[in-house]
Amino acid sequence: EYRAKLRLLNGEIIPDPFTLEDGWLGETTGLPSWPSLYIMDIATFLNCRGPSDIVHRVMNEYKEGKAYRYFSCDWVKEILYHPFRARSEACLLKAKVTPSQSVNNKEYDVWVAIKKDTKSEPGGQIFSGYCTCTAGMLGCCNHITGLLFRVEHAVKTGATSASCTSKPCEWNIPSSKTTIKPIKVSDAEWTKSHYSKKNKACTASEDSSRQARISKNSFTPMTKQQSEELSNGDTFRKDLHEKIVMDIPDSCFSLIMEKRRMKIKEVDNCVLPISVIAAQAELQSEEIQNAETLLKKIQVNEDQVLQLKNATKDQAHSELWKEHRKARLTASNFKRICTRVVTLRKDQTASSAALVHSLMGYKEVRPTKAMKHGTTLEPVAKKAYVQEMKKIHKNFKAAESGLTLYTSKPFIGASADLEVKCDCCDEGLCEIKCPETIKNAKPCEENLTYISNGTLNENHQYFFQVQGQMGILDKKYCDLYIFTFHGNMKIRIKFDKKFWEIMIEKLCWFWDNCIIPEILKPMLDDDEIDNIESEEQEECDSSAKNLLADVNNNAMVPRSKTDQHTGNKNSRRKIKLPKRQNVYPCGKCGLVCAEQPKNYNEESINCDSCKVWYHFVCVGLKEVDQGSEWMCDSCKSED
Repeated sequence: EYRAKLRLLNGEIIPDPFTLEDGWLGETTGLPSWPSLYIMDIATFLNCRGPSDIVHRVMNEYKEGKAYRYFSCDWVKEILYHPFRARSEACLLKAKVTPSQSVNNKEYDVWVAIKKDTKSEPGGQIFSGYCTCTAGMLGCCNHITGLLFRVEHAVKTGATSASCTSKPCEWNIPSSKTTIKPIKVSDAEWTKSHYSKKNKACTASEDSSRQARISKNSFTPMTKQQSEELSNGDTFRKDLHEKIVMDIPDSCFSLIMEKRRMKIKEVDNCVLPISVIAAQAELQSEEIQNAETLLKKIQVNEDQVLQLKNATKDQAHSELWKEHRKARLTASNFKRICTRVVTLRKDQTASSAALVHSLMGYKEVRPTKAMKHGTTLEPVAKKAYVQEMKKIHKNFKAAESGLTLYTSKPFIGASADLEVKCDCCDEGLCEIKCPETIKNAKPCEENLTYISNGTLNENHQYFFQVQGQMGILDKKYCDLYIFTFHGNMKIRIKFDKKFWEIMIEKLCWFWDNCIIPEILKPMLDDDEIDNIESEEQEECDSSAKNLLADVNNNAMVPRSKTDQHTGNKNSRRKIKLPKRQNVYPCGKCGLVCAEQPKNYNEESINCDSCKVWYHFVCVGLKEVDQGSEWMCDSCKSED
């Protein structure tokens, strides 16, 4: 069973991490090499429904809540990193974890195998894990999960960035020895670790902190007479019901007091609008190649727009959202589209193939490190934005939003992050950005090139995006909220009607001249795309200025240590665990080489580079000279 944990999903066999003696990097040098592990990867590994589910379980004291405290209380010691082979998909992480019930017992040894980052895509997929505790063979005990939470925290806060690791004060390596001083229960500070919040050290003295807690619990704005009147709950509820029943007869409070149920109005089921791809399939089956018929099929009314928006609030996690975006012009692509239109109108030999290929959804978008970081931190950023706005705006409310189609032109759509409103600013939007490039710093004009003088540069793609969102959803402002775990920045952008009118004209031109011909008669192939993508990227920035010239002649230009532990023989309680035997699986067949593979007579050999053992017969050896160096085929190919 343990041997099966050493075989990855692609069939590659890794050595037993407990037998690897050399090549481990402590956090001082190995931290920048840690893979991009996020909460969504942990949720997948633990079979949770999603990131929100695991956060809920952490905050509500499920098993994962205890695992999170292993990390937040520094029970997970220094994590060591091993890259294994250069061409291997996996890297190894191991650490020692202090038992929660008896800190003097022997620490548990934990290791996990995680997918490495590459230049083309982020890693973070958890292949396997093991712990020496009694439940460790399952691979998802609290000690393993605690290690994963520590890695996830380092990644999302930017501690793994090279610039951050040069500042030792920003990432603390837990002490290898856990010491707890006994105190009186009355003097204990009871705190609860919150996911997505920093565990700030208490700066006030213990006496002042305790006094503040007592004052907070005993404070009441009511007089003594009011407190006495409220002590009789039945009388108070009856009086309150008599006062409000005439004004709000169907309130939840009135329904409970009168022990009745409110009749629910029946609402007619609204059929979701058809996707452009589905309409294309219908046209092909009917052998019709007519643009007017296509537009007629995808027409929508206001009820359908609302229905689709509500059904796609999960956005990137919704298959319906992905399907309805295909072959539509969406706000995140507005700059690319507008700049390409400028190029096409100037140069008739220019091609729109790469952009059309992307908008049609012919290929699934491969996630990047920046995309993974932004998607994972977006719920945390939304919560921070709402909490901040509630403090400074009267009756502030925010709601999730899905894909919203432009009713008069249903081939255009936008997906806002939040729809907001308050009594002082009316209705607006919020667009969340969690830039991976500055995840270890506070957002500011010095590290954000698209912000200057407190405003968003008008030739940046975010400006096109938020103007499109406001135009489609009919809102007057949009807050661009830039978030990291070190701070945030909010820029309010007002709706520019003239900019929107110029942009919508270009969007319609691109739809008529580029998208409709491809829908009616697909012509693109992958070879044509590869020759154009680099050229289109170079033209994008320069072409954007032409659109701004139509709006304003003066367009804005942006400017280690290792763990050691000595057991305490006088510990009150000790858990006896079976002695674990080291395993040496063959890198070819996966079977165990032998209990003592270092014995030459067992006919097994160890690669001097990756430290994986092999049977002689599996690598075609009959004998080797003792003391001579030998490398497996995988390591030879890397050299």
